[in-house]
Amino acid sequence: MLKYQQAKQKVLDKVYKLSPGQPLPPVRSLIKELGFSQITLKRAFDELEAEKVLKREKGAGIFVAESKNNSNLVGVLIPSLVQKSYSQLLIGIQEELSENGRDLLLLPNHSKTLVPLYRSIKNNKLTNLIINPSSFDLSNIEFINLLHRLSDENIRIVIIDIPVPGLRADFIGYENITAFAELTRQIIKDGVRNIIAVGKFESKVYSSRLAGIRQALTGSDIELHQIDITDRLVHNVATEIKNIRTDALLLCDAGSSVDLIYELKGMADYDITKIQIGGVIEQNERLAAEHALTLEKQNIVMGRAAVEMLLRQDKKTKISFMPLKLNNNRR
Repeated sequence: MLKYQQAKQKVLDKVYKLSPGQPLPPVRSLIKELGFSQITLKRAFDELEAEKVLKREKGAGIFVAESKNNSNLVGVLIPSLVQKSYSQLLIGIQEELSENGRDLLLLPNHSKTLVPLYRSIKNNKLTNLIINPSSFDLSNIEFINLLHRLSDENIRIVIIDIPVPGLRADFIGYENITAFAELTRQIIKDGVRNIIAVGKFESKVYSSRLAGIRQALTGSDIELHQIDITDRLVHNVATEIKNIRTDALLLCDAGSSVDLIYELKGMADYDITKIQIGGVIEQNERLAAEHALTLEKQNIVMGRAAVEMLLRQDKKTKISFMPLKLNNNRR
């Protein structure tokens, strides 16, 4: 990264903390604080002014630019276009926006830096955002602070699937604690003695689902094992499940549930029909175990619901939990 680009990023870090119309510190103090020459900072300021992030006023200083809002364009931020659940979510958002005469802007990936994301929001003068954060996002304090700042600038935000701590924003998603508590209660009706919960330990979603499982097990003597599937081969996870010899299996990660069941069914010395199974799966997928209880994630419906909430006239913060339908496929 060239020196002026480094300076530009440092200046943007300061812009994040200011509101439109507020001044930046004097240039001399920025030179001293940031450690760049006046020529290097001038080039950074020139680009940020051309991008309408900053505005110079002769004799007054440099200010965070005011912008006319673009209410017809909706910015959408999702973790990935490759994973099926996110692509389904995007389909629902696109369909609902199109039916309401609105346009969609897919916001840039922010895994390395928040600068392109912030620039895209400001340059396109967005006032409406739909965001599906990842667990990684919620461990990034800069990302959370940026969303709080955007909210303070009266940008309307709808959050999908994982709530952002302290953010005054509407939420569309699943009540994971309630859903998995009910799923667990259904599973233990048949007198199981031990349960394996499978999921990604680092995920905030898994933490919620695990809380539901534990809620249902309160006061019982049922033993709970946990298996982390983060960055592991499906075969290795299936082998670990087989070796524990459990009575019941709760699959807490929608993306891996189907593959894991197929792997277990393919093991010659393992009879999957002898254990109770409950799991969350993606929309239109089928858990290849006829006796399983499933919670189906309706991603397209969730995307549509997020747009409906965003376009409501009522600006008060609302929380909308989309209930997971408990499908009993047992025979």
